Amino acid sequence: MYTLIDRQNGELAFKIFCFEDDSYFDHIQRHNYYSIILILKGGFELYVDFTKYTIAYKTIACLSPCQ
Repeated sequence: MYTLIDRQNGELAFKIFCFEDDSYFDHIQRHNYYSIILILKGGFELYVDFTKYTIAYKTIACLSPCQ
């Protein structure tokens, strides 16, 4: 995992990490930063603002803060 902390406010500014399953995304989350999710294999269902999206492999999903 790689992280970058904003020196001005001490909050997370950027994070890169790998995951093998959807357990990181199995609960409601609201982050105060942008998220870019790159799906290299497999696929999953993602709920964003109470709307379900089916995400296929070889896809980039981009989320805004607080989504």
